[in-house]
Amino acid sequence: MILSVLICSLEERDEKFNKLHSKILKLIKEGGFEDEVEVLTYIDNRNTSTGNKRNHLKFSAKGLYVCNIDDDDDISAEYFLEILNAIKKSNADAITFIIDKYTDGKFDYRIIPSKNSNGIMVGEANNRVLMTQVTHLCPHKKELADKISYPDLYRMADYHYEMELKKLIETEYCIEKTLYMWKDSSVKYIPNI
Repeated sequence: MILSVLICSLEERDEKFNKLHSKILKLIKEGGFEDEVEVLTYIDNRNTSTGNKRNHLKFSAKGLYVCNIDDDDDISAEYFLEILNAIKKSNADAITFIIDKYTDGKFDYRIIPSKNSNGIMVGEANNRVLMTQVTHLCPHKKELADKISYPDLYRMADYHYEMELKKLIETEYCIEKTLYMWKDSSVKYIPNI
């Protein structure tokens, strides 16, 4: 197994999850990647923190690389082909790609993750680009992921994980294409926990 895709969700988000999950399985089957990509999911009713869900999935993963896809986001049709080719070509610690961020369905800005970035936003209006560290959305070697954990948090667990991950990444391979669409909302749900 080359890549483990990890997806956390909530029972109340089953419509979004099912749409994304079906698309992922279809892309894997159409590409003939069944022996190279596994999809692991953890769905509950807010009983477990996002951090602990991600840790459980990461621990269960059998791939040489792990990445997360959030249940309300989307991926391009060439997501798996591009990532698998990059892994095979480079054997880099992390595989990065362009992430387009949408807020309430409208394009907001482009994100370019890199091990050398320090979170700078450049450009103006619809041409803004956020240069950021390698995110949990980027495939990275499981052997590195196993050295760190997500904190037991419902929010911001990804950020804390990424701050530790960036200390471990020595090599990266950048795919200069948009492979991921982050679909954000201006309405935020903060659990009362």
